[in-house]
Amino acid sequence: MPGKLKAVLGLFAITAVFGFINGSWFVAAIRALAILLLSRGSDLTRRIVIVLALLGLVWSIVSTLLSLGAIVVLSFAASTESVLKIGEAGLSFVGCIYTVWALTRQDVKDWMLAKASGTGASGN
Repeated sequence: MPGKLKAVLGLFAITAVFGFINGSWFVAAIRALAILLLSRGSDLTRRIVIVLALLGLVWSIVSTLLSLGAIVVLSFAASTESVLKIGEAGLSFVGCIYTVWALTRQDVKDWMLAKASGTGASGN
């Protein structure tokens, strides 16, 4: 399994755990399902995850702009909640970019194809 894919699966595992802790059961279950299907070599799941990561990019940008707007409206009295939302959106942005980048690399595609077909999927 390529290291890039391992990193994506690790990122998904962390967000799934935090989802369970925070009570976001649906998101956590989707992340866990994505981990399972990506590790089995599902190219359809890879494509769906790429689309969802692109949507996540858009959402993180919108969320950041809304939080910045809240800070400006409050006369630059940055509330802790707004600052935390900006930080969360920034981390989401970086995670989405990495996910799209990693899942579009040729070595990941090749590994997933080999894994799905059952031919020599042990390579890095």
